[in-house]
This record gives sequence, structure tokens and C-alpha cells, in this order.
Amino acid sequence: MLVKFRVFLNIFRQKALCVLDPTIYLLKGDHVNVLMFAAPSGSSPQFSKGTYVPVFPTRERQTTWEGRITNTSDNVVTMAITPAANCIVGKYQISRDILAFVLLKHPTCCLPSEDAVFLDDETERQECVMTEMGIIYHGAYDDIAERDWNYGQFNYGILDACLYIMDRAEMPITNRGEPIKVVRVASAMLNSRDDEGVLVGNWSGDYTYGVAPTSWTGSMNILLTYNSSKMPVCYAQCWVYAAVFNTFLRCLGIPSWVVTNYYSAHDNDGNLNYHCWNECYMSRPDLALGAGRLWMQHHRRPVMVSMYRCGPASVQAIKHGQICFPFDAAFVFAEVNINSDVVFHSRRKDGTMELVRVNRTHVGRLVLTKSPGDVTRRDITDQYKFAEGQGLHRTQMSVFQEAADLFSVLEPELRKPLVESKNYMKRLVEQANLHFIVTGKIRETGQIITAMKVVTLHNPKLIVEV
Repeated sequence: MLVKFRVFLNIFRQKALCVLDPTIYLLKGDHVNVLMFAAPSGSSPQFSKGTYVPVFPTRERQTTWEGRITNTSDNVVTMAITPAANCIVGKYQISRDILAFVLLKHPTCCLPSEDAVFLDDETERQECVMTEMGIIYHGAYDDIAERDWNYGQFNYGILDACLYIMDRAEMPITNRGEPIKVVRVASAMLNSRDDEGVLVGNWSGDYTYGVAPTSWTGSMNILLTYNSSKMPVCYAQCWVYAAVFNTFLRCLGIPSWVVTNYYSAHDNDGNLNYHCWNECYMSRPDLALGAGRLWMQHHRRPVMVSMYRCGPASVQAIKHGQICFPFDAAFVFAEVNINSDVVFHSRRKDGTMELVRVNRTHVGRLVLTKSPGDVTRRDITDQYKFAEGQGLHRTQMSVFQEAADLFSVLEPELRKPLVESKNYMKRLVEQANLHFIVTGKIRETGQIITAMKVVTLHNPKLIVEV
């Protein structure tokens, strides 16, 4: 009898993925009708490790992957297979040399109780997995700018590039069904500092041997170039790392978005006028936070000289100061929360330093992301820290207010110094930010006051009328 092998995709509750080659792209929980019984994965598949999965067509004999005969016609038998929610993400082969497909996680396809990345909000699910275009915020706290980005997670070749990232990291096949381990490995692999990862960071302003970070408008060229050349791509800064990592996460079906923190503490050298990272949604059974699934924060760029990955850290733990929870919650807490201080010193005549002022409200001034299903901003600052005057912030604010009261009896005096742009134009890099730090001394009391402000220079807007 002649047996024909047929493969049908029946992806429900969302659009089908692009299939431009003989490889079949399958989502966890989707029903794929095939005339085969086994799906081995890896170089040495084993049933005990979940890398070899026999699938049976009868209810009496089932494994973690459900199989059933749905139709028989002439000499064609159709069998439906539903993969397990916790199965390994990666390339599978059906009966070895017959057919191959790629299995992904997806938060729309499985029951909420089964999938570690299930996101029950439909609007957020569409935004954080299916949406291919996004907005990344940059600029300054009081002068917010937007940058459009094409994530392109469903484009041809992107999935192969994302799987190659895990292969390049030599990530064990058996770990690729656990979202915590997947995102932690990928977080390290997005920068090239210690493992020949995807992107080379550059903040010097000299991009002679690569592409300036501000010239990138999407993740596709970066990932495709890395996959084909097997070499790190030049160059990136924080928003490029975050955007490419966002493509990786969404491509594998892990809900994610890019977040921007204004006035972000960083390393021991000071703070940044803004910094970008990722949030992704997953369950954390290892955390005793009273919630099954939580938003997790991730870094991709080298965050310290000896720290090349960061997260996943629970956003809820960061807000409540629970820095003992893994991973790297203490670092993220310091970046955004109320205990991160900007300290001003004055140098005495003998060279010693005198403490002038401690600003406890400067760091983590505003945390933004794109609103789901819209092109507006979503303020998520309250998810990272308590509002001023509330909760843990009250004690610190009371101390600061006592110091501020010392100046309330003095009459204000307004002075406007002249700052000419021609003195700074040659020193500007591509983002054109001027960081002003103003210091003054009150004659009557000897008190020293300070203030900071970031000013972004903008190119003239070009308006074309037809």
C-alpha cells in the first residue's frame, strides 16, 4: 500500500507563522496533523530526558504528547499531535530522516496551569508576543524622545538565528524547556564581552569599523548577520541590546517588552540619563512572593566590568526591597529605587572632600514602556518603586525635607548664565546630550546647593507638504 505523508498546520487563536521552507514551525499546544509516531531531539535523544517522545494514536496508551487519529481516507491516515506545555524548545525530527519541525513556547496555546509563560491578558499577550513593531523611549526625563523599532520576530531566518544563540552558548538541550534558564543564557549571549555573543558595545562615538547604534532600526539585520557570519555584530548600546533581546524572547513565545528608566544608576561611576532593559513574563516557583507568574527584569549589555548578564529579577521583589531573591535583584534595585542616592561633594582647599548634599529622589525618576495595543506611553514607575511620600519612601523624604527647610527663609535670586553651543558641538556624540551640573554657595549660611539637568539638542524638523 502506498502511504502519503501529509502535514497540516492548524494554529488557533492567532495568525500562522511564516513558513517559507520545508521546516514546520509548531507552537506548544497547537494541533499538528502528522502521520508519524516519534519526535526525537538532540544528538542522542532519550525518553527519560524528554528529548525522545513517542506518540501513540490511542487513548489507552498516551505519553506527555497527546496523539489521536483524526481521519482515514484511502491510503492516507491523519494523526493529530498536541505537544506538552513544558516540552523542550528546539528542533525536532519526526522519525529521524522524514520530516523536521521547530517547537516553540507560546502563551496562547496551552492551559494557564500548564505553561510557565502563559499571559492571561489578551491585549498584553498580543503586544508582548505577536506585535512586530515597537517604540523605544530615550532622551531625557523632561524631554522624552521615541525611536521606532522593527522586532521582526516572525521573519524568515530569525528563528534559526535565535536557536543558534542557544547552540553557540552550548546550552544543554534538556534546559531549553525552562524559561528561566533560556533567558539567563540568552541575556549573557547578547553581548560579546566574554563569549563571542551577538553584539559589540561601543560608547566612544567612533564607529568606523561598524554601524553606529543610532543607525539600527530593527533586529533582523543584526540577528541574520550574526547567524551567517558567526561573529559579533558592531555596534550596540543599551536600547539595541534590549531590542534584539526582545526579538529573541518574542520569537520563542516568551512575552516581553522594552523598558526605559530615566536617571538610571549604573556601576560605580555615576548614573545615566536613561537606560533600557527588558521585562518578560514567566512563572517563578522558586520565589515566595505569593504570585504564580511575575514580570521579570533582564539586562543584556555588560552592566559592570565583571558582570555580563543580569536577571531574571522579579519586579515585585525590586519594589519591596527583597534583594535576596535571584537573580541580581540588588543591582536592579539600586538602578531604580529610592535608596539609590546622588551624592554631591565639595573639595576643600587641602584637597579633602566635604559632603554637600544627598539627593534621594533623582534616580529612577520615570520608567516607561509602550502601551499594549496603542502607540502611547505606559508609566510603570509604580511597579518598581513606591511613590514619593508613601511606604518606604516616607522616612527618607522626612530627612530630606528637614534639610530643605533651611533654605526656605532666604529670598530666591535668579541668575541666567550664558552657555554657547559652539563651545560644545565638537565634543557631542550621536545622541547630542548636554549634562549640566550647577553649584552655588549661600553667603549668609555657607550652605552649598547643587542641581543637575540633561538637555538634548534636536535637529530641525523637516516637514514635507504635497
